[in-house]
Amino acid sequence: MALLPLFKLKGETKMKRSIIVSVLCLLTLCATAGLAQTRTAVSTPEADNPTIAFKQLMAELKRLRLEVLQQGIEFQQWKIKQIESELQPMQREQDHLTQQETAIRQQIAEIDQHAASSTPTGTAPGSEIETIKTELAEKGLPAIHSKREPITERVSELTRQLNQEEARLYDLLNKAKKLRTED
Repeated sequence: MALLPLFKLKGETKMKRSIIVSVLCLLTLCATAGLAQTRTAVSTPEADNPTIAFKQLMAELKRLRLEVLQQGIEFQQWKIKQIESELQPMQREQDHLTQQETAIRQQIAEIDQHAASSTPTGTAPGSEIETIKTELAEKGLPAIHSKREPITERVSELTRQLNQEEARLYDLLNKAKKLRTED
Protein backbone atom coordinates (compact mmCIF):
# COMPACT_ATOMS: atom_id res chain seq x y z
CA MET A 1 0.00 0.00 0.00
CA ALA A 2 3.00 2.30 0.43
CA LEU A 3 3.48 2.37 -3.33
CA LEU A 4 -0.03 3.64 -4.06
CA PRO A 5 0.85 7.35 -3.80
CA LEU A 6 3.47 6.78 -6.50
CA PHE A 7 0.71 5.85 -8.93
CA LYS A 8 -1.18 9.12 -8.52
CA LEU A 9 -0.39 10.19 -12.07
CA LYS A 10 -2.23 12.38 -14.51
CA GLY A 11 -3.42 9.61 -16.80
CA GLU A 12 -4.53 6.09 -16.34
CA THR A 13 -2.35 5.07 -19.28
CA LYS A 14 0.81 5.53 -17.20
CA MET A 15 -0.64 3.19 -14.59
CA LYS A 16 -1.54 0.62 -17.21
CA ARG A 17 1.93 0.86 -18.73
CA SER A 18 3.58 0.33 -15.38
CA ILE A 19 1.37 -2.69 -14.67
CA ILE A 20 2.12 -4.17 -18.09
CA VAL A 21 5.86 -3.62 -17.63
CA SER A 22 5.68 -5.20 -14.17
CA VAL A 23 3.83 -8.22 -15.53
CA LEU A 24 6.30 -8.63 -18.37
CA CYS A 25 9.23 -8.42 -15.94
CA LEU A 26 7.62 -11.00 -13.68
CA LEU A 27 6.94 -13.31 -16.62
CA THR A 28 10.49 -12.96 -17.89
CA LEU A 29 11.84 -13.63 -14.42
CA CYS A 30 9.62 -16.69 -14.02
CA ALA A 31 10.54 -18.04 -17.43
CA THR A 32 14.24 -17.53 -16.73
CA ALA A 33 13.95 -19.12 -13.31
CA GLY A 34 11.97 -22.00 -14.77
CA LEU A 35 14.58 -22.65 -17.45
CA ALA A 36 17.41 -22.52 -14.93
CA GLN A 37 15.55 -24.84 -12.62
CA THR A 38 14.86 -27.39 -15.36
CA ARG A 39 18.49 -27.33 -16.44
CA THR A 40 19.81 -27.99 -12.93
CA ALA A 41 17.09 -30.35 -11.72
CA VAL A 42 17.57 -34.05 -11.58
CA SER A 43 15.96 -35.69 -14.57
CA THR A 44 12.47 -36.84 -13.60
CA PRO A 45 9.60 -37.94 -15.79
CA GLU A 46 7.77 -34.67 -14.93
CA ALA A 47 10.73 -32.50 -15.92
CA ASP A 48 11.18 -34.34 -19.21
CA ASN A 49 7.51 -34.09 -20.13
CA PRO A 50 6.85 -30.82 -22.03
CA THR A 51 3.10 -31.08 -21.42
CA ILE A 52 3.54 -31.06 -17.66
CA ALA A 53 6.06 -28.23 -17.88
CA PHE A 54 3.62 -26.26 -20.07
CA LYS A 55 0.76 -26.82 -17.61
CA GLN A 56 2.96 -25.67 -14.74
CA LEU A 57 3.97 -22.58 -16.68
CA MET A 58 0.34 -21.82 -17.50
CA ALA A 59 -0.64 -22.28 -13.84
CA GLU A 60 2.11 -19.89 -12.78
CA LEU A 61 1.03 -17.40 -15.43
CA LYS A 62 -2.57 -17.62 -14.19
CA ARG A 63 -1.40 -17.04 -10.61
CA LEU A 64 0.58 -13.98 -11.71
CA ARG A 65 -2.36 -12.61 -13.66
CA LEU A 66 -4.55 -13.03 -10.59
CA GLU A 67 -1.99 -11.19 -8.47
CA VAL A 68 -1.89 -8.31 -10.95
CA LEU A 69 -5.69 -8.19 -11.05
CA GLN A 70 -5.81 -8.21 -7.24
CA GLN A 71 -3.38 -5.28 -7.13
CA GLY A 72 -5.54 -3.47 -9.66
CA ILE A 73 -8.63 -4.17 -7.55
CA GLU A 74 -6.92 -2.83 -4.43
CA PHE A 75 -5.78 0.27 -6.31
CA GLN A 76 -9.31 0.90 -7.63
CA GLN A 77 -10.72 0.50 -4.11
CA TRP A 78 -8.16 3.02 -2.86
CA LYS A 79 -9.07 5.49 -5.62
CA ILE A 80 -12.77 5.11 -4.84
CA LYS A 81 -12.14 5.82 -1.15
CA GLN A 82 -10.12 8.91 -2.08
CA ILE A 83 -12.89 10.26 -4.31
CA GLU A 84 -15.55 9.49 -1.68
CA SER A 85 -13.52 11.26 1.02
CA GLU A 86 -13.38 14.36 -1.19
CA LEU A 87 -17.00 14.09 -2.31
CA GLN A 88 -18.67 13.80 1.11
CA PRO A 89 -17.70 17.23 2.52
CA MET A 90 -18.57 18.84 -0.81
CA GLN A 91 -22.04 17.27 -0.69
CA ARG A 92 -22.50 18.43 2.91
CA GLU A 93 -21.56 21.99 1.91
CA GLN A 94 -23.92 21.80 -1.06
CA ASP A 95 -26.75 20.65 1.25
CA HIS A 96 -25.94 23.44 3.71
CA LEU A 97 -26.12 26.08 0.97
CA THR A 98 -29.41 24.62 -0.28
CA GLN A 99 -30.82 24.87 3.26
CA GLN A 100 -29.66 28.50 3.47
CA GLU A 101 -31.33 29.28 0.16
CA THR A 102 -34.55 27.62 1.31
CA ALA A 103 -34.46 29.63 4.54
CA ILE A 104 -34.01 32.91 2.64
CA ARG A 105 -36.84 32.04 0.26
CA GLN A 106 -39.07 31.26 3.28
CA GLN A 107 -38.17 34.60 4.85
CA ILE A 108 -39.07 36.39 1.62
CA ALA A 109 -42.36 34.50 1.44
CA GLU A 110 -43.13 35.36 5.08
CA ILE A 111 -42.36 39.01 4.41
CA ASP A 112 -44.66 38.97 1.40
CA GLN A 113 -47.36 37.26 3.43
CA HIS A 114 -46.93 39.72 6.28
CA ALA A 115 -47.01 42.69 3.91
CA ALA A 116 -50.17 41.42 2.20
CA SER A 117 -52.00 40.73 5.48
CA SER A 118 -51.06 43.92 7.30
CA THR A 119 -53.00 47.09 6.75
CA PRO A 120 -50.91 50.01 5.64
CA THR A 121 -50.72 52.44 8.55
CA GLY A 122 -47.83 54.38 7.13
CA THR A 123 -45.15 54.23 4.51
CA ALA A 124 -42.17 53.77 6.85
CA PRO A 125 -42.79 50.19 8.06
CA GLY A 126 -43.77 49.07 4.57
CA SER A 127 -40.63 50.53 3.05
CA GLU A 128 -38.50 48.85 5.74
CA ILE A 129 -40.07 45.51 4.92
CA GLU A 130 -39.45 46.07 1.21
CA THR A 131 -35.84 47.03 1.93
CA ILE A 132 -35.28 43.83 3.93
CA LYS A 133 -36.99 41.78 1.24
CA THR A 134 -34.90 43.41 -1.49
CA GLU A 135 -31.70 42.85 0.48
CA LEU A 136 -32.49 39.18 0.94
CA ALA A 137 -33.45 38.70 -2.71
CA GLU A 138 -30.61 40.76 -4.23
CA LYS A 139 -27.75 40.01 -1.87
CA GLY A 140 -28.50 36.79 -0.01
CA LEU A 141 -29.62 34.58 -2.87
CA PRO A 142 -26.90 35.61 -5.39
CA ALA A 143 -24.21 35.10 -2.73
CA ILE A 144 -25.46 31.58 -2.10
CA HIS A 145 -25.69 30.87 -5.83
CA SER A 146 -22.13 32.08 -6.40
CA LYS A 147 -20.87 29.79 -3.62
CA ARG A 148 -22.97 26.82 -4.66
CA GLU A 149 -22.19 26.86 -8.40
CA PRO A 150 -18.51 25.75 -8.20
CA ILE A 151 -19.40 23.24 -5.49
CA THR A 152 -22.15 21.77 -7.65
CA GLU A 153 -19.76 21.50 -10.59
CA ARG A 154 -17.14 19.77 -8.43
CA VAL A 155 -19.73 17.39 -6.97
CA SER A 156 -20.85 16.49 -10.49
CA GLU A 157 -17.24 15.89 -11.59
CA LEU A 158 -16.45 13.78 -8.53
CA THR A 159 -19.65 11.78 -8.97
CA ARG A 160 -18.73 11.11 -12.60
CA GLN A 161 -15.23 10.01 -11.55
CA LEU A 162 -16.65 7.82 -8.80
CA ASN A 163 -19.00 6.09 -11.23
CA GLN A 164 -16.14 5.58 -13.69
CA GLU A 165 -13.83 4.11 -11.03
CA GLU A 166 -16.59 1.86 -9.71
CA ALA A 167 -17.17 0.57 -13.25
CA ARG A 168 -13.44 -0.16 -13.59
CA LEU A 169 -13.47 -1.97 -10.26
CA TYR A 170 -16.46 -4.03 -11.33
CA ASP A 171 -14.66 -4.92 -14.57
CA LEU A 172 -11.53 -6.01 -12.67
CA LEU A 173 -13.60 -8.08 -10.25
CA ASN A 174 -15.32 -9.81 -13.17
CA LYS A 175 -11.99 -10.51 -14.87
CA ALA A 176 -10.57 -11.99 -11.67
CA LYS A 177 -13.68 -14.12 -11.13
CA LYS A 178 -13.54 -15.36 -14.70
CA LEU A 179 -9.83 -16.19 -14.41
CA ARG A 180 -10.41 -18.10 -11.15
CA THR A 181 -13.14 -20.22 -12.74
CA GLU A 182 -11.14 -21.05 -15.88
CA ASP A 183 -9.35 -24.35 -16.11
